[in-house]
Amino acid sequence: MINFSTITKSVEKMLAQAPAITQYTIERSVVENMDPGRCPWVGIYRKRLEYIPRRMGVGTNNWSTNIKIDVVIQASSQVDTAEELLEEQIAAVLTILDTDRTLGGTVNMVLGYAIEYFIREDATDDVFFQRAVITITAESRS
Repeated sequence: MINFSTITKSVEKMLAQAPAITQYTIERSVVENMDPGRCPWVGIYRKRLEYIPRRMGVGTNNWSTNIKIDVVIQASSQVDTAEELLEEQIAAVLTILDTDRTLGGTVNMVLGYAIEYFIREDATDDVFFQRAVITITAESRS
């Protein structure tokens, strides 16, 4: 069976070692950031494992595993440019993830990405704070 932490640690390592986003705060399995001052911020979270029988019988490699990982990206700005910043950050993270579709050899293949957007204005009314969640869908065999 799959050790999900191995996969999220690998995603964290991929992002943390990427020169393009060295200024980002990257964290795994923590309470989501609520401080606009910590942006750009990326959080990596386990979402779902689904085991599906691939063939009858016992032995190794009888299971196909569908894996979903959430990568939360946050951007903030003193003016209304958070949307543009968020899009730049999403593109940077996707570019890094797409360099290794095995996520450091922890999955057989990344099948796709889905992006969901969220917006809120911080309580100060002069800080725009936006977030998006990239859901990585991957598969593995175990």
